Amino acid sequence: MSSPNEPGAPRPGWYDDGHGAMRWWDGLAWTEHVAARDAATTVTATIDEPIPVASVADAAPPAVRPRRWWILWLILGVVLVGVVIALVLLIPLMRTAVPAEAAPSAASPAPGAGSTEAPVAYVPATPEEQAAADVLDEFQQAWWTGDCEAYLATTAEPLREAQEFTDCEAFLADARLNVGWNDDFEWTITAMELLGPVMTVYVTESYTSRWDVDAQAQTDELVDYEYDVKYTLTSPEDGWTIRDVVDVSE
Repeated sequence: MSSPNEPGAPRPGWYDDGHGAMRWWDGLAWTEHVAARDAATTVTATIDEPIPVASVADAAPPAVRPRRWWILWLILGVVLVGVVIALVLLIPLMRTAVPAEAAPSAASPAPGAGSTEAPVAYVPATPEEQAAADVLDEFQQAWWTGDCEAYLATTAEPLREAQEFTDCEAFLADARLNVGWNDDFEWTITAMELLGPVMTVYVTESYTSRWDVDAQAQTDELVDYEYDVKYTLTSPEDGWTIRDVVDVSE
């Protein structure tokens, strides 16, 4: 008296009914057929002489073996924990592996904006670099004190022609604009490069002025200026002279 199985139900067969006997399960419910444990091993699905039983309702259906979904969830949990640990370990390594060149560099502030941080000073490392630095210092002092002789001694003719200061009269006419109107001048060497008889020096210059940004009109308030300047010096037999001056501010 077997019947088709319901999904998830045990297959038809002899099972322990919990009362010390083996009872036939037809796939849907317990039947009235019972047998001793030893005899049930030889009984087939067709039972000719079933053993009557007083009550079938007391017998519980055979236990359905639970599906082992927990194993799948356990595996997924282990995988997720592994991924989290890998990310925690790799992210700091990826950050430290970024090359220094990728970091954005701070551009020099535009004239009038003021300096946000002090430039890193370069210290001359050789006698040639120190001699070039001394020439630059004398050149700066010439501008801020109106010393024409110092200006002529520290510059080469190509620079004087480019600046249109071929004599002291022209130089002093422009240098006087610094006196009383510009103040707090500072200059810092940030790099030096020597290639044969040519020395390239990078300088950051800053000062305050009562001239506007275009140096066309005077103002009542001081304006902060900062520039990055490249000086090119050549070394004839009598020492370094400045041949070119270029504003390289970004």
